Amino acid sequence: MYLPIVGLVIALSAMLEHRSLRLRNLALICVVCSSIFLYATAARAEVWSNRLSFWQDVVKKSPHKARGYQHLTVSYMTAGRCEDAVKQLESTKDMMPHDYLTLINWAQAYTCVNRPDAAIGKLREAERLIPSADVYGLMGEIFTRQGKNTEAEDAFRKAAEKQPEGTDLKHVYQGNLALLANDRNRAQGEYQRALDINPFSPEALRQIRRLQAASVDEGSSPVPDQPAERGRSSTR
Repeated sequence: MYLPIVGLVIALSAMLEHRSLRLRNLALICVVCSSIFLYATAARAEVWSNRLSFWQDVVKKSPHKARGYQHLTVSYMTAGRCEDAVKQLESTKDMMPHDYLTLINWAQAYTCVNRPDAAIGKLREAERLIPSADVYGLMGEIFTRQGKNTEAEDAFRKAAEKQPEGTDLKHVYQGNLALLANDRNRAQGEYQRALDINPFSPEALRQIRRLQAASVDEGSSPVPDQPAERGRSSTR
């Protein structure tokens, strides 16, 4: 990004070669130019100092491009500022493109601030664009937390159908279905199959930990944990 400065230096040198300037005037010009460049550099460095300020600047300068909103929403949520993510999305909803990933991130932001119905609404919009396993998986999680088991089963079943055979996520979704049916043994078996395919599957590991915790406290019922990050990051 500093290469254009070379051209500026060459142009300035050529201009000075054909002009007779006193040393004092030349020094004054150099000081003024240096001050301007120093201010511009400092202002830009402030923008680049963290992810939030960078993507806020991107959204401000390119309000009709989806990528900025995707990254800004994720940055807000990563920083634990879910309310700010929702405010940003709602305040710019009339100018932003409602593409698939933006809608997914929007649904996650609504979930983060405990607005499940609004999250489902955004997922329905995303579903019309791409009826993916991620969409149905998120729906399944939200419906489960609302106690809407029939809707949750339908969503997790669709999510499992969308996943190819032999993938760890397919077994995770099937394990979630088993949990909804109160079949912990089958659920654990599905999560273990997911780990056999991918020993580092965060979703399967998380669910197995929940089952282990629930076995200690038999009065609790583990909630199917949706793969909340895989395949939905706007950094793709």
